[in-house]
Amino acid sequence: MSKGVTFIRPETVYLECRVSLAPGVVVYPFVSLRGETRLGEGTVVESFCDLKDVETAPGVKIRAGRILERVFIASESVREV
Repeated sequence: MSKGVTFIRPETVYLECRVSLAPGVVVYPFVSLRGETRLGEGTVVESFCDLKDVETAPGVKIRAGRILERVFIASESVREV
């Protein structure tokens, strides 16, 4: 959080040690970030998402309730998943 990442309710987020979050990332409550997940600058992850080994380009919005594994989301082709 001291590096510019916003957790809406940090006590509800599961975050593994290999996860990398760029400045400007916003993580809503009840989110799991696992494995080698890397979220680009300005990425928004809404509530009840489970991401494992996911990489995003800057500016991606992941809608609530998504379960994603081993994917890359490019902001040019997908703005909202």
